[in-house]
Parts: sequence; structure tokens; C-alpha cells
Amino acid sequence: MFIVTAVVALRHIGLAQKEIPMPTEKGNITLIFNGFAEGDEFYGTKSLRLQASIRNDTPFKIRSVIVGLNGYDAAGNYVPFLNSYDGSRCSFELFDSIEPGQTLPFKNLGASATIQTPRTVARLELKLLQVAYFIKYDVQSDPVVNENFAVYPSFGLKGIGLEFRNKSSDVIEVAWDQCVYIDENGNSSRLIRGNVSLAEKDRPQPNTVVPPGTHLQETVFPVDRIQREDGKWTQVPMLPDRAYIFDKQFLSELQSGPLAGWVNHVYLPGRTNLTGKEIRLFLRLIVGEQKQNVTVTFKIVNMVQ
Repeated sequence: MFIVTAVVALRHIGLAQKEIPMPTEKGNITLIFNGFAEGDEFYGTKSLRLQASIRNDTPFKIRSVIVGLNGYDAAGNYVPFLNSYDGSRCSFELFDSIEPGQTLPFKNLGASATIQTPRTVARLELKLLQVAYFIKYDVQSDPVVNENFAVYPSFGLKGIGLEFRNKSSDVIEVAWDQCVYIDENGNSSRLIRGNVSLAEKDRPQPNTVVPPGTHLQETVFPVDRIQREDGKWTQVPMLPDRAYIFDKQFLSELQSGPLAGWVNHVYLPGRTNLTGKEIRLFLRLIVGEQKQNVTVTFKIVNMVQ
């Protein structure tokens, strides 16, 4: 990770704009630094607001960026920051997604620091602490076609698209409660259709009828990737959708603090390579009165993490 030292005193906060490349193993995150704005004084402390933007110079879509700030007086003594989770670490956070080549500014929320004023801040260090970026997948599948029907699949991390075409002279039914998602490790889960409320994920689903010569489009999702967060039902991606890059010292602090449980579950680059793995759907179709089993296979051709 890259550390930049900006010399600044509270009586003169403004600095000329400067582009600061912060290299990561995935490419540069560029901090466009415009200085600091001095804010109001609260109970003997001053507010310091970062005036900067982040440019994504990597080929990945970035989900979030955290930049740390350290302060020192003229004698080189550390000046503590008061608005941090552990009483010493101050960070500026950008939780908006950034496309490759895009620039976004730090917003007021999460971009200010409160500092103690008995000792004047003479030197500041800005340090890239954490970057979350989206993993790239190439997942391919082939349609299933016979004389009676065709099934055309498409894979997404939060939903599998299925198009059923009835080529026969009989009615075809899709028996959803007998259809199963099988993940890359062989674990199975029943499916829920996209137009069903997530809160009703465990309720029976009626068969869907596809008349002769017609087609049906549906989106399905495994119920074991549905969980409750903050009182709401949400979908968890079927494959890891983002990876995290940490500054080593910051990671060590997290692992010894209250966020240790979260850190142990986040996806780190290179932890697992799913390239070559397969995901399957087992579908039960009823053509006329005859049951037919259909297996749709998705192969992870590439995983760029």
C-alpha cells in the first residue's frame, strides 16, 4: 500500500490539488487530493474535513474505499483523532461503487475527523486501508433442446434466467417444488421464482403451465441464499461477488477488534479459485402426463479475482 505525507498546519489547511497514486495488486487507486477544510470547534477540538476524490484506475469495478489519516506534531509526536472506533484510527470512507476510469468525491458523511488541539498538527499521512472490488466471472451454459421443448439458461449472481419453449402439441408444466439448485460443492437447495416474495421462500409453489407453441421466461434463485438482515429478507450472491484488499497493519487491527468475525468471512484475493467448477439446475417438467428430468449445467470458465 502507498502512504503519502502532506505537510499541513491547522492555520493553513488548503493545498494545491495533487494526484496521489495508491498502488494495489489490482492496479492504482488514485486519490485526487484538494486539501483539508477546517470545520467548527466542538468542546476544544477542531473538525478537519477531507476535500478529495477517488479515481478508479483498475480494470475492476470498486465497491468501497477506506483511506486512513494519521497526524503528527512538529516534534513527530502522534496526534490522536477522536472520531475513530478505537480512539486512534481515523478513516475517510467512500461506499459508492466506482466503475473503471470513474472519479467520485468523498462526501461529507464519513469524510471528517475531529482532532485534539493542544498540539498543532504539522504533518498528516494518508494511507489506503481497504479496497473492496467486484470479482469477474465468465459462466457459460448450453441450452437443452429436444423434440418437445427447449430450455435456454443464463447465469447471474443473483438470479438464473430460464426460457422454456414448448415445441410439442401437449401442455408442459414446470414443477417448481421438484426443481433443485446444486452448487459448485454439490450442495442442493430448492428454488424460488423471481416473482415470489422472499419472505415466502419456504411456501409451496404451484406448477407453471406452458401451452403448446408458447414460451415462458422465469428467473429462479436458491432459497439457501436468502437471509434476513436488519429485519429484511435479502439475497446473497450465489458465488462470492467481491474481494477485499487490506493494508497489513489495518487488517491486523481488524482481526484483533470487534470486526474479527467479519474479517474471517470476507473473500480475500486468491483464497479460492472456482475456475472449472460447475453449477447445475435439476428441473422437473411434465409433458402431457409424462415426467421428464432436465439438468442444466453452468461452467465457471474463468474467475478473475
